[in-house]
Amino acid sequence: MKITRDTPEQLILDYTPWIFAIGISAVTLAVTGVGISNILQGDLKGFFPLIIGGLTGGLLFVFFVERTQAIFDKTTGHVTLRRRTVFRYDQVQFDLADIDQAVLQRQKRVEQKRFQSDMYLYRPAIEIGKDQDKGVYPLREVYGDDKGPQDIVDRINQWLAKAKA
Repeated sequence: MKITRDTPEQLILDYTPWIFAIGISAVTLAVTGVGISNILQGDLKGFFPLIIGGLTGGLLFVFFVERTQAIFDKTTGHVTLRRRTVFRYDQVQFDLADIDQAVLQRQKRVEQKRFQSDMYLYRPAIEIGKDQDKGVYPLREVYGDDKGPQDIVDRINQWLAKAKA
């Protein structure tokens, strides 16, 4: 996730997987292009890459390309989490006062053998401690292994401290 707006009134975090989406689209177009080319040359075996490549690429795009946005808004007093895919749009809203803190969720990626440390993946989440919404809500579905999630958690906690002061 990257910070797209950081003001005392509003903090907006956004994740749009442009490179992943473009990569899936390019591979899908290349494979289906080969299939169409073969069909136009009279080779009926071109239907296989056309159908399989088109379906696989389309399904990968539909299921794995997701835009995620988190909006922390002091003026409205709400935190809004949005997720958009090709066929789905979800939006969840919480009161800013109910947010305790941002936390780092951890998942074991690889369990190493003796004398080696385990490898973990991380993602940012917000912790809510009041009412029926009590729990931990991830800002992204996907875990990552870089330093980015920790930076996002730190920035959210800094912003929340200033907003609640």
